[in-house]
Amino acid sequence: LGDVYKRQRKVCEVLGLDRHQLEQCRKKRMIRARAVNGQMMYDAYELIALTEHFYRRKLRKTLSRIPQFAVR
Repeated sequence: LGDVYKRQRKVCEVLGLDRHQLEQCRKKRMIRARAVNGQMMYDAYELIALTEHFYRRKLRKTLSRIPQFAVR
């Protein structure tokens, strides 16, 4: 393998997900897995992209809670 792949346990740790949640991300095609020697492996680049996606979603949610007002 020329690319860098991470094991399921490490991916769950980085994303703060359990195995079931990671499986749901896979089913939604948010991240792809590759079976290598009977283990699910994940591309490090896709892991970074999904981490960024979750961070932006959390940031948008936080920003939406800030009261908005008009400046005249």
